[in-house]
Amino acid sequence: MNPKRTLVAVGLAGVASAAAALWAYPRWLVHRSENLDPADAAKPGEVLYLDGVAIHYLEQGQGPALVLIHGLGGCTYNFRHNIPVLSRHRRVVALDLKGFGYSERPAGADYSPTAQARLVGEFMERLAIPRAAVLGHSLGGANGVRLAAMEPERVERLILVASAHPNRLLPALAASAPGQALLRFGTAAVLHNPRLREMALRAGYYDPAFLTEEAMEEFVR
Repeated sequence: MNPKRTLVAVGLAGVASAAAALWAYPRWLVHRSENLDPADAAKPGEVLYLDGVAIHYLEQGQGPALVLIHGLGGCTYNFRHNIPVLSRHRRVVALDLKGFGYSERPAGADYSPTAQARLVGEFMERLAIPRAAVLGHSLGGANGVRLAAMEPERVERLILVASAHPNRLLPALAASAPGQALLRFGTAAVLHNPRLREMALRAGYYDPAFLTEEAMEEFVR
């Protein structure tokens, strides 16, 4: 056999093996570790359906509306300390974006910032909130920017907390097959490895002392 052809064949086999591992490992981890369906989980708030997708949300207080949008990997739990304080002055509504927290995560759905921003607008309409102050944290900030750009009449004011930039590069990478495989691999490796998971969570805290055992359990949940 031609040595060059042998080398090419070995290289292609290696690439195929690596691709198979990137595809199989995250799925194995999820099936091994995930035993709670979001639909069956006890939810702290209410659920409404937008285009057939269950969206979980919390609502508290009265007055002018304030909509809270969490970031990547977050959910309404991130605002647990903010909601009681802010609701003294406003009608505070926090939602789990599609695919996050206790909201539904349909396969093949559009999870782009534009789609999520459109969902927030539809969510506000369903709750009879014609206009609101919108606070977005991290990825939620990018979603808030897109909502303000697409439907400025809905946004009274925009509050950005450590906001991500609503660029096109990362969504494009995440939409590609190699990008999705790498994201699944990295996310599964972090979420299902206790040491990596704790390191990732602590990196998100200015003061790691606030990452209590209770908080870590809820984020894992």
